[in-house]
Amino acid sequence: MPDLRRPLTAGETAMVRSVFQGAIDTTRVRVVRGSFLPFNLQDQNTAMTPRGSLYFMPAQYRIDFSREDAGGKLFFIHEMVHVWQWQLGYNCIWHGLLLALFGGYFRQRAYRYDSSVTGTAFAGYNMEQQAELVSHYFGATQLGLASMTARLPFLRQVLAGFLQSPGNADLLPRRWFTR
Repeated sequence: MPDLRRPLTAGETAMVRSVFQGAIDTTRVRVVRGSFLPFNLQDQNTAMTPRGSLYFMPAQYRIDFSREDAGGKLFFIHEMVHVWQWQLGYNCIWHGLLLALFGGYFRQRAYRYDSSVTGTAFAGYNMEQQAELVSHYFGATQLGLASMTARLPFLRQVLAGFLQSPGNADLLPRRWFTR
């Protein structure tokens, strides 16, 4: 199957705006069915969002993520955090490579955060943790997922600056590694 590039759908754009307000230029975003890496080296069950476009392998690609179940929507919002990071000037390729080289993707370590630890600013989390935090907030507030609503006080505290001003580049990750 050849690669397919498409703009965001109206439903996806509405989801993005509900989270990022106007901080993402949605007209620049493309959703691609296919690998970002040469020779389809990208894992079949992943997505990559290195330069402001979302690359989904065929098994993960959807025609409209806004019509998917909660898992599909969370996956999409997670990847849109990387678009947000890129558009605000964060080098997702470089930092993703560093995470990979130092084992951050081994057993999903790069994605984990401890919701019992308070006081860490949003910028104190790595790029993958930020994506998880925002997608979990979306899951709690817009999808009503019980597993995420339990974390809502923590998520509101960590995301306070982001929720107030998502276009603020000072919110970008200051660390590339996992804790």
